[in-house]
Amino acid sequence: MLATSSRARRKKSRGQGRPGNPRPATEAIVTVSTLGRHGHGIAEAETGRLFIPYSLPTETIRAKITGDRGEIIEIIEAASNRADPVCPHFGECGGCAVQHLQEAAYHEWKRGIVATALRHQGLDVDAEPIIDAHGEGRRRVTLHVRRHGSHVQVGFMQAKSHRLSNIQVCPVFVPAFSEAIDLACRLGDCLDAPVHGPSHGLDVQLTASETGLDCNVIGISANGYEQHMALVDIAEKYDLARLALDGEIIAERRKPHLRIGMAQVRLPVGGFLQATEEGERVLSGLVRDYVTASGAQSGADLFCGIGSYALRLADHVRILAADSNAMSIEALASAVRYTQNLKPVETVVRDLFDNPLSAEELAAFDFVVFNPPRAGASAQVAEIALSQAPNVIAVSCDPSTFARDARILVDGGYTLERVTPVDQFKWAAHVEIVGVFRRL
Repeated sequence: MLATSSRARRKKSRGQGRPGNPRPATEAIVTVSTLGRHGHGIAEAETGRLFIPYSLPTETIRAKITGDRGEIIEIIEAASNRADPVCPHFGECGGCAVQHLQEAAYHEWKRGIVATALRHQGLDVDAEPIIDAHGEGRRRVTLHVRRHGSHVQVGFMQAKSHRLSNIQVCPVFVPAFSEAIDLACRLGDCLDAPVHGPSHGLDVQLTASETGLDCNVIGISANGYEQHMALVDIAEKYDLARLALDGEIIAERRKPHLRIGMAQVRLPVGGFLQATEEGERVLSGLVRDYVTASGAQSGADLFCGIGSYALRLADHVRILAADSNAMSIEALASAVRYTQNLKPVETVVRDLFDNPLSAEELAAFDFVVFNPPRAGASAQVAEIALSQAPNVIAVSCDPSTFARDARILVDGGYTLERVTPVDQFKWAAHVEIVGVFRRL
């Protein structure tokens, strides 16, 4: 039991718990009841609900309690589905949330995240079993680089913190990132020359393309000829396809390309790409299967990026592809120009948040595919709901905004027929979703 009186709890409103006057920690023995959507075990205590990272349902925990957060001191009784983490940095690095959960239970937990989001919006549809799309691992990553004196740290931010967790290995990386940590260290050392003073940190964006690593460093520009040449040497040493600073190309030894359908697409610097190659294959395969089954002849691909769906659909249907990122649209348009045997693909640079395609514009299409950022696409979805497009396929990386947008479509007369979760973010709390809507 927690030795915290009701009177003591009420003191928070008079100053305790505020910055500079933190509530003192206590200890308690609690039993974890559920696993929350962010991967934290949830337990009930006298003070209310507690969130305890790295704990699992049914476990009895001795925990250090501060506010609504718990920290494991001792696992008195472990869950039967507890697993040994595969990474030595698990528990410190904020990248993975649930390496301590056995695979079958992990898949059900992720499926449950989607089911809960749908239920909160009153949507009566069962999520299908989750599809594992980790494949060889993450082909896109952003490493944080910080310098302390002569020491360079590379890693990810700790959970709910701005503190950097220095890492040496990462089991979710593709093999092409085997030297990524060392590369980021070298870049941090090279770009933090004394003339710049103390570093506020850099971000190193890496993408594994078919022609080699594409590297974009965020937060600094090259300072003079010598530093520029030092960066060229780093590109040579690590056999980078391309090295850029804040989008400005420093060295392009090969053009970073990906094959999408029948097309070769040149990657824009820092452009969006699905996290894993297998994830892109699974997501685009689901979209293609649903479009093919509908018998559609023309459609719109909204928030299209570089064309992961449009280029795979254009071998048999006409496509309008729209996105606000001009570089991504140019990469897609260029790929279309140099690829034979595609149906017509119209590319449009358009901010679909502030200027969504109207219901009247959408009336020309047999289907609409949309894959927005994490915030969802409520303005565009409202127009789709008013349209007469018979088939809609929604792809999302956030269950809450997916369910919100799905509610808008259902209220507009669509039926949500299928919901398929896809896991390309292994051991993290993120999950992709593909939903199929029909207007009957």
